[in-house]
Amino acid sequence: MTTFKVLYIDDFAEEPHNPCESFASALKSQKFIDIEIIKPKKLEDFIETLIQKYSNFDAYIIDLRLNENPKDSGDATYFAQTLAQTIRTGQTINNPYFNIFPLFLLTSDENYKEFYKGDLTSHDLFDLYYIKGKLANKGAHYEKQIFSIINSYKVIPSSFDDNDKRYKLNQLLNCEEFEIDIFNLNIDEMESISEVSQFILKQIVLRNGILINENVLASRLGIDKKSSEDWGKLKSILLESSIYYKGILSDGWDRWWSQRLIDWWEEQFSSPLISLDATERVKLLAEKFQLKNLNEAKPIEDGLSNQFWTICQVYKAPLDTSDGYLINKNYEMWQDKEYVSFKAIVQRDSIKAGIKLHSSEKERFELAKSNYKPNS
Repeated sequence: MTTFKVLYIDDFAEEPHNPCESFASALKSQKFIDIEIIKPKKLEDFIETLIQKYSNFDAYIIDLRLNENPKDSGDATYFAQTLAQTIRTGQTINNPYFNIFPLFLLTSDENYKEFYKGDLTSHDLFDLYYIKGKLANKGAHYEKQIFSIINSYKVIPSSFDDNDKRYKLNQLLNCEEFEIDIFNLNIDEMESISEVSQFILKQIVLRNGILINENVLASRLGIDKKSSEDWGKLKSILLESSIYYKGILSDGWDRWWSQRLIDWWEEQFSSPLISLDATERVKLLAEKFQLKNLNEAKPIEDGLSNQFWTICQVYKAPLDTSDGYLINKNYEMWQDKEYVSFKAIVQRDSIKAGIKLHSSEKERFELAKSNYKPNS
């Protein structure tokens, strides 16, 4: 297995007892990547150092505030965005002085909210961001993602059609052209590997629609995956089917083809998937595949439909779209609308999650709220 070389840039790198080593250790425990840590200097000098010594690395991880160390002499007076912009420019000019590789942002939750979340113009500089406080529990998961994104940068060039002068999206997604043509997905104007990789990651893999994640998969099958001992067995069956996504970035994220799930269901059963409720879906699956320990998912609240198709974005629990409230978000035509449950809104959990209702839903919510009688 290939181990990718990653450079981690942090202004605390040379301080005794600094946390950089523990952050790096959390991100390389599976040996998918190896990390070298360095401290930034004055921008022009530092760029020269990166070009001379580190341009052949497979990725950079950059701390958000490179000027935060109170013991620093003031050499680094810039944030990660400035460094990233300089590197991206150096990757895209006619005679690039940097190899093409992904950039990752590492930051505390506080700095993320204050210095990055609202800076929308800089979001496309980084392939993904990670919160330091989550590394202890999720470091291994993030390592797989970093490995996957690095790998995507190396795979994308092979999809370029010299005759058409464009990257072939269906080749990258490992699907037939007709499966994506209907959505008018177009990367013809994209010139950089970074653009293509980020588009596939942020607009297809991380957004349910053409592909769906495991929570939505379980919802559409009507299954409570947490309490179902046979969920793993059913998932193994699905992993061997054409439903499982095997295209670019599939080594970092498990995804399933939305339309192929519907087609697969119709091959197995006579009734369309969307016409059945959770009880009916689970009964058919249990009988067909002899899975006695599949439990049907229950509605978030009594009185709601169990004809699930989506999830509540706060609780990640199955939800019928008719019971959900549309979230205020930009949606491309190939992306599913996202919903939040009434319970999450009325208990203010949606606010804590940073979720806002679409303006078209406010009147319906206020009406439902006026009739709401909380349990005593």
